[in-house]
Amino acid sequence: MDEEAYRERLGEWRALLSVAKGRRVRSEFVWRLPGDRSQELGRLVEAELSCCPFLRLRVAEEEDRVLLRVGLEARRRPAPESRAEQAVRLLGALT
Repeated sequence: MDEEAYRERLGEWRALLSVAKGRRVRSEFVWRLPGDRSQELGRLVEAELSCCPFLRLRVAEEEDRVLLRVGLEARRRPAPESRAEQAVRLLGALT
C-alpha cells in the first residue's frame, strides 16, 4: 500500500472510531459502534485482514450496535515502528 492510501485508510479508521467506545478485555480491545456503521466497519475490516495477517478482527452485531474485537495472532507482531504497528496501535491491539 502506498503512503497516500495508508494515510487515507488511517483517516477512515480514526473517523469511524471517533463515534465508538472502546475498552480492553483481557488480550483484546473491544470497540462498540452504532449499528448504522456496520457496513463501513465491514469494509475496513476486510481491507485490514487482506494486508495484516497478524491481526485478529471479529465483528458481531448486537441489537442497535456493532462490536469490533481486535487482537493479535499468537506470537505474531508487526515490525516495530512500521506503518502496520501504527495501525495496530490505533485499533487498540497494542498499548
